[in-house]
Amino acid sequence: MKEKLFLPILAASAIGVTSVESTTLLNFGGSSVSSDLGANENDLNAGSIRWSNIASVEGQAIDLVAVVSSGQYQAANTANNGLNGAFGQINIQNDTVVEFTFTIVESGTSNAVVASSWDFAFFDLDTGGNKDGIDNIETIRVVDNGSLQSYVKTVDSELTVGGSVLDPSFTATTSGGATDNPTDPTDMTPQQENRSVLFTLTNTSSFQLQMETTPGGSGRNILFAGEAVFKTPTETVVVAVPEPSSTALLGLAGVGLILRRRRS
Repeated sequence: MKEKLFLPILAASAIGVTSVESTTLLNFGGSSVSSDLGANENDLNAGSIRWSNIASVEGQAIDLVAVVSSGQYQAANTANNGLNGAFGQINIQNDTVVEFTFTIVESGTSNAVVASSWDFAFFDLDTGGNKDGIDNIETIRVVDNGSLQSYVKTVDSELTVGGSVLDPSFTATTSGGATDNPTDPTDMTPQQENRSVLFTLTNTSSFQLQMETTPGGSGRNILFAGEAVFKTPTETVVVAVPEPSSTALLGLAGVGLILRRRRS
């Protein structure tokens, strides 16, 4: 399992912003969901999903909220939004480009929580839903806000990496179906690992992610979790070096990358 680093507490930069000291692990399997995303057909930018009690930091319950920040959200089936076992899930219609902002907040409030480090992983990025000879293809892209520190994928990854270093995109290349979906982010087959990517975010309460599907099929379920364990060889791409408060912290960050590679 991935080693966790513990960095000093951050100073709150604004009213309504709380800081937490340790790496925040999001546990979708232990959360509950409320969602009105896609419920208003007259306003495709309205609505949100909240995963309540997704983490606990120093006794403080934490929620995760996802809202549309760009584009128009369209679902093939809104009933699929929320949870899929140990994973969070958002359903999007085919031929769609939409951007979400994911934010960690104090439970039951809109008060953002700045975490020194937290992970967010995406899974089951594949093609499928063939219609009229066209495969529906999934792509996710990080919209850079300076919080993405690094990402990890397998050496034999089935994902094509595009975009820039600061806002990389990951596009599916191979066909898949419901029978090969992962059920546990910490226990995957090599094929499931090859269709996954793990992001590490630092010194932030939120990040933006664009989801895209091409024409073909009837829609896609985008799976994500707060961790991913790879047993096959991986490669780590460092996007941005964090700004530590001391030289010692920079040393710790380097140790973290070394540990991750050794444990792959």
